[in-house]
Amino acid sequence: MPMSVRYGVNDSDDISINTLYLSPRAIDCISVSTDILWDGVEIEGKTDLVFNAMKIMAEDIERIFYVKARGSNRIPLCRLRSQCQPVPFHSLGDGVSRLFEIILSVVRLSGGICLIDEFENGLHWSVQEKIWNVIFKTAQTLNVQIFATTHSKDTVETFQKVALQYERQKSGF
Repeated sequence: MPMSVRYGVNDSDDISINTLYLSPRAIDCISVSTDILWDGVEIEGKTDLVFNAMKIMAEDIERIFYVKARGSNRIPLCRLRSQCQPVPFHSLGDGVSRLFEIILSVVRLSGGICLIDEFENGLHWSVQEKIWNVIFKTAQTLNVQIFATTHSKDTVETFQKVALQYERQKSGF
């Protein structure tokens, strides 16, 4: 869930900024409360932004919803065109879960800051260009500042390629 970080020397000049940190996370463990983020995205009517991004790695997702599991946790399920019954979201793989976590956070943080630690975790190098493209577009649309760390040369090179393409498009070259 986004947290509000306050900056300023004294109470009269404090500035509050929505900020969210996405950890590198362990396998099969989403690092943020995606159920709370998803609820907010649904309320704001921004689910299309999430579904459009998810098509990069999971074209047949038709719907995402949360159900109460054991204890007090809610878990994500999704309806796929290819399946009769809903399936647990985590069964789609680490990459799909990581993409969902990232794009859901960016969409929910309108006007805020998203900190992504070890961006590449769970994401195959072959899809990173498409993911960066959708992140650039969504972040600009919603005025979200992205900070991402990585140890991957592929990730740095892909980011640089997309950033250059994006700047050329914006400047008309």
